[in-house]
Amino acid sequence: MQILEMNDIRRINKNTIGCALLQKNICPCFLKLRDNSPELSEMLIVNREYQTKLTALIDSGKYDTTEDFTVVLQPYFTNTITPLNILGLPDLSFFSVDCFHLSERGQAEMAIGLWNNMLEPVGHKQNYNNFTYDRSKLKCPSSGSPYLFTRRNSAVEPEVTPGSGADQKIWVPVLIALAGVIAGAVLVLIMARLRSPKCKSRNEEPMELNGIKL
Repeated sequence: MQILEMNDIRRINKNTIGCALLQKNICPCFLKLRDNSPELSEMLIVNREYQTKLTALIDSGKYDTTEDFTVVLQPYFTNTITPLNILGLPDLSFFSVDCFHLSERGQAEMAIGLWNNMLEPVGHKQNYNNFTYDRSKLKCPSSGSPYLFTRRNSAVEPEVTPGSGADQKIWVPVLIALAGVIAGAVLVLIMARLRSPKCKSRNEEPMELNGIKL
């Protein structure tokens, strides 16, 4: 699982002893910083860089060398969206008493996000969480893809249709080669004509110079 984007966690607040005492002590390097401070800006960069490095590590192919083991990144936490209530404020029912960890409801939503990610092909996985509290969004394996997706079984050959870019690319070298053959043949004929001896035709009249026939 990708590490979550932590900036929106700062919006979650509640007037309870558990939230007031626990939240900032759970992650002080992120939650105790002032808004718009240089330290917070640096932490946001570190958060994104961690996500980028983790993605690059898994995409490197070092875990795709055998048939019986692989590592697949499930990215639904990449762009974390805080659930809101009807007032436009963070919906605290998704979070526990410390205003940081997820409640049972929040855990259920994240379990759905993880399950759906595993049933999505690599390169087409949802990269944000979806707090909608709707069980109908659960995905199921299909008859065509009855498995969890990995990098190997996610690969699909591009379809080539007449007139498509791929189709045109196939004909380009063929046309260039044909043009080269024609140009070479014409050049050979020209060189042959230039090198052949000039002969007089039989019906050509002899030239006269000062009354003397040549």
